[in-house]
Amino acid sequence: VKLLLSNERVDINKGEEDDYTPFYMACEIGHIEIVKYLLDNGREININKALKTGWTPFYIACEKGHIEIVKLLLNDKRVDINKAKNDGETPFYISCVHGRTEIMKLLLNDQRVDINKAKNDGETSFYIACENGYIDIVKLLLNDKRTSIRKKTNKGKTAFDIAKTNNHSEIMKLIKEFDTGNFLNN
Repeated sequence: VKLLLSNERVDINKGEEDDYTPFYMACEIGHIEIVKYLLDNGREININKALKTGWTPFYIACEKGHIEIVKLLLNDKRVDINKAKNDGETPFYISCVHGRTEIMKLLLNDQRVDINKAKNDGETSFYIACENGYIDIVKLLLNDKRTSIRKKTNKGKTAFDIAKTNNHSEIMKLIKEFDTGNFLNN
């Protein structure tokens, strides 16, 4: 990597056919030392450059569960932490899909993270946590005042509806206990 970066003719932001850049690959593989080196080497790195699918280096680090890289990138204000891929999935959403509780805790501590941003089909992180039966993540999200439990998908379904469909009774109970506005009784 050092040898390549020493050559000014090498475009460090140029990806191969699918736009995989060296920075993206280091974030995907979880190679923290290369990520640090690329960020600090003095060459301008496009740290938000997405693949054709919309996946960014930050997104893939969250998806793969590379906690140290996520921490590093959260501290770099150039990173667009809410940048969604083409179907609307954000780094926060994909962390929820994979049950990455520790990464979700890191992201919840950053007020820049839009935890209610929905995919193109209207599903939110809270919805997917309820759908998958991730009780710990549902509790984590219910304890964050930013979480909207009432958002509906494009098909008009709420997180409570999907928890009920999937027989996640403990999650249904948690939502009912949390729901002080009697939304569920309307």
